[in-house]
Amino acid sequence: MNELLGLVPYKFLAAAYSFLPSLIVLAYGGGAVGVGLVGAVTQLGFFLAPLFWSKFAMKTSHRRLMAFGYLSMVLGFILLSWPELVYIAAFFLAFFPTSIYFAAMSEVKRRKGDLGETLGKLEQLSGLAWAFGYFAGFLAIQMILPNAFAIILAGLALSSLPLVSVAIEDSGVAGVLRDGIKELKEFEIWFVSQLGKLKVSKFYFKADTKAKYLYLFGILFSISSALTFAQIPTLFELSFSAGSFVYIAFFIESLASSAFYFIAGKLKESSYVFGYVIRFVAFMALFIALVRHSMLWLLLFFLLIGFSWSFIMMFFEYVGLKMGEEIFGTLIAMRVLAVAVGSAFSGFLVNTVGFMNMFILALIVFVPTIVLYLDFERAAPKRMRKRAKA
Repeated sequence: MNELLGLVPYKFLAAAYSFLPSLIVLAYGGGAVGVGLVGAVTQLGFFLAPLFWSKFAMKTSHRRLMAFGYLSMVLGFILLSWPELVYIAAFFLAFFPTSIYFAAMSEVKRRKGDLGETLGKLEQLSGLAWAFGYFAGFLAIQMILPNAFAIILAGLALSSLPLVSVAIEDSGVAGVLRDGIKELKEFEIWFVSQLGKLKVSKFYFKADTKAKYLYLFGILFSISSALTFAQIPTLFELSFSAGSFVYIAFFIESLASSAFYFIAGKLKESSYVFGYVIRFVAFMALFIALVRHSMLWLLLFFLLIGFSWSFIMMFFEYVGLKMGEEIFGTLIAMRVLAVAVGSAFSGFLVNTVGFMNMFILALIVFVPTIVLYLDFERAAPKRMRKRAKA
C-alpha cells in the first residue's frame, strides 16, 4: 500500500475543514464558550479514536481500513453542513477518519529502513497537503458560507476515491466502496466486543517506566497547546476582525513545519530540544503581537510555531511507534484528552482573564516539559540495561 498517496487527500481535507466547526459556531451566534466546547467535542473524538484504531489496525486489513476512513469523511462533511449538528459532526469527523492515519502509520512501521527518516519524508510531503488544505479553506470562506463549504468538502472527499484506490492497490472506486463497507461491518462487531474490555490500565501505564514519563510529558505539552490554539479563531475574529485569516495563519504554520520535518526525522528523539527552544521564542512573538495589536507579529508567531511543531511532533511519533502501536495509540489518546480539557476551559478563561493571561498560563504549563524530557531521556538507559540482563 502506498501510505503517502493514501494520506495526502486526508491531510488536505482535514486541514480544509479544521476550523469549519468553530466558524459555524461563530457565524450562528456562538462565542468563545461555544468555540471551546466544539473544540472539546472534537478532541473527545480524537481521544477515543486511538484507543480503538491503534488496536484495530493490528487486526484488520490496512487497505480496507483506509477505504472505510474516506467513506466516513464523506458522511461527516454532510453532517457538518447542518449547523444544528455541528457538535455531532465535529465528533464524527474526529473519530472515524482517524482510521486513515493509523492504517498509514501501521504500514510505515512495517517498512524496512530507518523509521525516523521514513516518518520525516512522509510528514514533509503530507504536511504540504495540510498547508494547501488551509489555503483552500481560506479561499472558500471568502466566497461561501461555512456550512456550504462542508458540502463541497464532501464532494472532494468522494472525488478523492480514485486516488485512494491507487494508494491501497485496489481495482478502482468500486473496490474502495466495497472494502469500506466490509470494514464498517467488521468494525461494528469488533467495537461492541471491545467496549467492555477497554481499560486504561491495559495500555502499559505500569509496564514501562519510559512510557509513564512519555504520557505525563504529552499531557502537559497538550494542555499548553490547547490553551494556545483553541481560541485562535476567536482571537482573529474579535481582536483583529479577520476570522477567515485563521486559515492563512495556519497555512504559514504548516509550510514552516513541512520544511523541517526531514531534518527532524534525522534527529529522532533529540528533536524535542530544538522544538522547545523555538516554541519558547514563538510565545515571545505572541505576547508582542497582543501588546502592539500587530498582525505581522502574530503571523511571525505562527511561522515559529510551525518550525517548532515539526521537531516536537517527530519526537512523539518516533518514540511512540518505537515503543509499539498500543503505547503510540495511548500516547495520542492522553494528549488529545488533555487538549479536550484545555479547549473546554479556554472559552471561560478568555471571558474571565482575557487572551494575554490565558497565553501566559499556557507558557507556564509548557516550560516544565523540558524537565520531563530530561527525565524521559534518563529513563532510557535503565530500560536498555534491563533488556540486556533479560
